[in-house]
Amino acid sequence: MTDKNSELNKFSDELKWNTIDTSEFPWGGVTESGFLTLEVLDSKEIKTVDLLNPRKRKQQENEEINENEKETKQEEKKENKQSQYHEKLINPWTIKKKPHKKKQKQKTKQKQKQKQKQQNKEKTKRKNKGDQKQKIKKVNIEAWESLGLNQQILDNLSSLGFKAPLPIQAKCVPPAIKYHSDIAGAAETGSGKTFAYSLPIIHQIIEKLTKYGHYRDLNAYKKWKSSSPLQALILCPTRELAVQVQKEIEKILKNTFLRVISVIGGISVLKQDRLIGYRPDIVVATPGRYWEMVQNGSKYLSDLSGLCFFVVDEADRMVQVSRFKEMKLIVDLIKQSQNDNPNRKIFGERQTFVFSATLTFLSDNSKRPERGKKKLLRKKANEKKNQKMKGKKRSNSVSDSISGSDSEQEPRLDEESVSDSENNWKTRKGEGNQIIDYISSRLKFLNKLEVIDLTRKQVLVEGLSEYKCTCLNTEKDLMLYYFLAYHRPGRTLVFTNTIDQIRRLVPILRELKLNVWPLHASMQQRQRHKNLERFESLKDSVLVTTDISARGLHIPNVSSVVHFQFPKNPEIYVHRCGRTARVGTTGVSLSILGPFDIKFYNKTINRLNQKQLQKFKKNPDSEFQEHELQIVELPIDKTIYSQLRKRVKLARKITKVEHQKSKEMFDRDWEKRTAAALDIILSDEEDSDEDSMTDEEEIVQERKKFQANRDLRNWKKDLDYLLNRPLLLKFSQREFDKLL
Repeated sequence: MTDKNSELNKFSDELKWNTIDTSEFPWGGVTESGFLTLEVLDSKEIKTVDLLNPRKRKQQENEEINENEKETKQEEKKENKQSQYHEKLINPWTIKKKPHKKKQKQKTKQKQKQKQKQQNKEKTKRKNKGDQKQKIKKVNIEAWESLGLNQQILDNLSSLGFKAPLPIQAKCVPPAIKYHSDIAGAAETGSGKTFAYSLPIIHQIIEKLTKYGHYRDLNAYKKWKSSSPLQALILCPTRELAVQVQKEIEKILKNTFLRVISVIGGISVLKQDRLIGYRPDIVVATPGRYWEMVQNGSKYLSDLSGLCFFVVDEADRMVQVSRFKEMKLIVDLIKQSQNDNPNRKIFGERQTFVFSATLTFLSDNSKRPERGKKKLLRKKANEKKNQKMKGKKRSNSVSDSISGSDSEQEPRLDEESVSDSENNWKTRKGEGNQIIDYISSRLKFLNKLEVIDLTRKQVLVEGLSEYKCTCLNTEKDLMLYYFLAYHRPGRTLVFTNTIDQIRRLVPILRELKLNVWPLHASMQQRQRHKNLERFESLKDSVLVTTDISARGLHIPNVSSVVHFQFPKNPEIYVHRCGRTARVGTTGVSLSILGPFDIKFYNKTINRLNQKQLQKFKKNPDSEFQEHELQIVELPIDKTIYSQLRKRVKLARKITKVEHQKSKEMFDRDWEKRTAAALDIILSDEEDSDEDSMTDEEEIVQERKKFQANRDLRNWKKDLDYLLNRPLLLKFSQREFDKLL
């Protein structure tokens, strides 16, 4: 065997060196897989080519292609840089300095810190929610048991931590449950009116269904619900209030078969149709969207034949003429469809609840005429004067033109009551309950009416300290910033009368590094909810809003309210002040009065004092001086006021320039955008004016932009310096000795 092996080796050596010329093909060796390779000499690198493995060949070819593409890209970048450099030499004003590496690092660090802060806030929220759930334990509810509520409702109230009912709840729930009476309730803001009407509704639905065997189990309830119409309807003036009422009712409906939804604007109609398809027992709605769904053909909402509970929340605003025309249509629909009520055997006659902060109108503006009829009413008044002077009767033609189709035999607040005073109104329980009169004229109370008025002699809320400050309109921003920066009131609500004022004010306060969020009617509903959640999450936060937030909203721990623009009606002033000092807490109300606000300020104070005088006459034992409305002037430190003036001036300049820039960016190339949307090709003459400008004009315009950007950067640096600098107090030696 050894002889054969030696012979084979010799034969292989002879074949290798005789058949292959190694000078031209250098020997590569053997790979790990046992394949022979040859070394290929490249101009840049030495690569090994596997002659027998095709997969490795393809990989190597792909790598070569990628390297060639990288080289071409690098060459293109170099060419672009050279072209840009030549352009900058021609137009030096277009040079943009590269940001320094340190500044870039600082910006990245700031962004990372902001992200970490947001993450930490979210974590703390989750922890707090978890801690609250763990801390909440069932409370002793002996006080609630005396009201005669269902056991499921009592368990939910104990888990929520409500130990005893509030006064409005203790007086409204028993007559509504025992005697099935209609209720008209009035109490100050933040007194628990939502539970006062929601508790009896839920109790009666559960008890009556269990009595007739429809609440025995889930299957029995579903069978009954598949054929029964809507049972309870709650109307609210604003979207935020409707969502809040829905959330409060959901807390009571926990571990029950009943369901509640909200029908409000700002949300897609398809989504609300899907929710209505589940046939909820209770619907909380705004009048506009509810009537829109009825017109769109929603069978469940349009069929009000089985409606057993009807609630009007914040009735003093819902009843105002020329406000909610849809509410009149809904009330007429209820009257028409309830001739044959299929649920009358189970629940009895329809029960109505009317709740408000006051049962009388504080201002004459709430009884204003409908739009388009002011001129006719003036003509009518002038004709009456002429008839008295001449002793003639009024012509029939004029009376026909005024009455027209609106000549109903119902008492109206627009035409008949404009000349009447509030003392001429007469109701079932006394004088001055105008809201009950108006609703009873539109919709009859089918049961015995119980009027529960818990409004106090002092119209405003207890624990509220009121301040005012007078200044020019140009100094209102400074006065607001002084109150927020120096006094640091905590969570504050700033009310304005217009949306334009919010859009102007919010960017100024944001430049001054305050946590500010807007809320008004022209915003999308999602953005409204987000801003409210952000406002509730932070302690030192500011919400600049219109009067849509003045009614019914319960935002916890609001320590102060600022009237940046004073309201024109005293009712709105009362509701604005009611956002603070809720449920026994304290709060502050500040009125920033300009020259145009003093007229409305004097009007509201006189009106509120008149109302307190009327209550004083009924109860003469109490002293009126204790309840008279007195607003104190806000003390101002002039040294700090002058320091803050510089900050506000710089913030105004910055916001003005940035607003102009954003406007220019929006208006730029608007023709091209519209043409692209309409698939129109513009000619060269119709292009923008930049093409028609000469080189000198372009250079001048670029210089102006460069200078404006430089000024803006300098203003921002100065403002940052002032904001980081502490406020300095200047004491004289005598004042310092007094403090000691």
